[in-house]
Amino acid sequence: MKLNFQEFKREDTDLLYDFLNSDVWTFHSGGSNQLTKESVEKSISKGYYDGTDNKTFWIINPEEQIIGYLKIEDLEDLYPMFDLKVSSKYRGQGVGEKALRWLTDYIFNNYSEVHRVEGCTRQDNIGMRKVFKKCGYIKEGHTRKAWPPKDGTNYKEYYDSIRYGILRNDWEDGTTTLFNWSDDNF
Repeated sequence: MKLNFQEFKREDTDLLYDFLNSDVWTFHSGGSNQLTKESVEKSISKGYYDGTDNKTFWIINPEEQIIGYLKIEDLEDLYPMFDLKVSSKYRGQGVGEKALRWLTDYIFNNYSEVHRVEGCTRQDNIGMRKVFKKCGYIKEGHTRKAWPPKDGTNYKEYYDSIRYGILRNDWEDGTTTLFNWSDDNF
């Protein structure tokens, strides 16, 4: 499936509100967000979805339907992070992989000072973890019980958070630089 990526504009407020409330985002904090229109508008006015530090892009299928979104955060840092949401109807069809490859290319091609891109997901989000690996990202961290459950109240039900990253030089060379996980044998 060929995808297009279109930059979010502030006049897309209704589209963003509808999209964020259109599905259950199991592997995102809050699960099914059910955001209010006011909270989305407030976030937009604060530059949470656009501006110098953040950019958001719609993922659009060949039928010109919005099927996902990419939000890049911390673009003014040396290592931005991102949020990727794909509508459940389109999961498992390669959309996540194409979107992550596009995002990585976009950042490294447009932000010369950025030397790495990173992202994290819940331990049980096997689909996203596979996408990270397919796109040349490697597991760089495993933080125990760092991801709250939907209600966020019972710490015993927290999930582990897994962090992945890709280095600019690996992206440029088509390589993967590994590191020693057991360097604490002292």
